[in-house]
Amino acid sequence: MTQVENDLANVPFVIGVNNHMGSKFTESEPNMRVVLEEVKKREMYFLDSRTTPKSVAGRLARELGMKSADRNVFLDNTRDKAYIKGQINELVDIARKNGTAIAIGHPYPETIEALRESVPGLQASGVRIVKLSELIEYNKRMEAGKERVSVGGLKK
Repeated sequence: MTQVENDLANVPFVIGVNNHMGSKFTESEPNMRVVLEEVKKREMYFLDSRTTPKSVAGRLARELGMKSADRNVFLDNTRDKAYIKGQINELVDIARKNGTAIAIGHPYPETIEALRESVPGLQASGVRIVKLSELIEYNKRMEAGKERVSVGGLKK
């Protein structure tokens, strides 16, 4: 059993994976191909966290015909509530422009508080927050020509 197979087998109920660290790894097409082929074989989705602008992961996942997406906004690369709220606003701007947007972040107290304070207003303004798996399925249907929306966890 390879390391990737072992890692995935040891996480019960996993439905998708993303890269959190390992920017250099995601820049390597041969390395990412090994990982993504195993993820695809298990019918999981892949989220490219885009920890490097040189990532090949998202493009390769799409080429392999996988359920996948790329993040649009990193919420908390600065652990400051005001900064995080600004990132949430940027996320909403992207979602309003493109139809959807994906953010990633950490379970930092500042992030949780910023989200707790922001979500009610977002929902009141018509922003719908969805699970990533739902958004990826929606976008897959769109790519197949069955629905229309752009790639991106916020959906109008």
